[in-house]
Amino acid sequence: MATKIFNLIPSDIDRPLTHLSNNIVYKALVEDVKNTLRTLTLKSADVQATDGTWYHMRILPYRTDENIIEGVLVTFVDITSQKNVEEKLKKTNEHLNLIMENLPAVPFTCTADPEIKINFVGKSVEKITGFLPEQFISKTSFWINRIHPDDKKKIHAAFSTISKSKSFDLPFRWKCVDGKYKLFINYIRYAKPENGRPAYIVGVWQEIIEKNKIQKGKDG
Repeated sequence: MATKIFNLIPSDIDRPLTHLSNNIVYKALVEDVKNTLRTLTLKSADVQATDGTWYHMRILPYRTDENIIEGVLVTFVDITSQKNVEEKLKKTNEHLNLIMENLPAVPFTCTADPEIKINFVGKSVEKITGFLPEQFISKTSFWINRIHPDDKKKIHAAFSTISKSKSFDLPFRWKCVDGKYKLFINYIRYAKPENGRPAYIVGVWQEIIEKNKIQKGKDG
């Protein structure tokens, strides 16, 4: 199997590694081998062959039964299937992030026991409110304090009783980065605890475009 990676022939035994050609797209192999022999520390990396095959490479000191170092052992484990799955997941995540950034609404998740704690906010929040997702996650009070004073009571009531009602669709006003309030509907749904996972709330803040603004846009 080593001949798939190194172009080995029987006469290569006892030849220096630097004299052998290989099919790995990884220029630091010789240096890593020397470093492992010098420091006696393990080195590992995912490397790709010229035919597209992926390997998990490990370089470790080779010890005899007498605990004498007599070189290094280099192993290659085929992880092509794993890498293909990772690549598919990466592309899926990229597509999801693109969707999240361009949604005309803000998806979020949070817990509400004993207090509301936001743990995820979609990237679309920046376009809609002018604020970054991490500003909502670092301090939930950031979101609470910008709710219109007349709407805070009903929002708190909805979150505190969500485990019983299972869902709420509530309009509320929220102060954006320009200091102006936008009108949203807060769609929240309760997800009960399951298989050791704690209960959480998933929701969407959907901006409401007032009819008179739409009409003004048509007339203008």
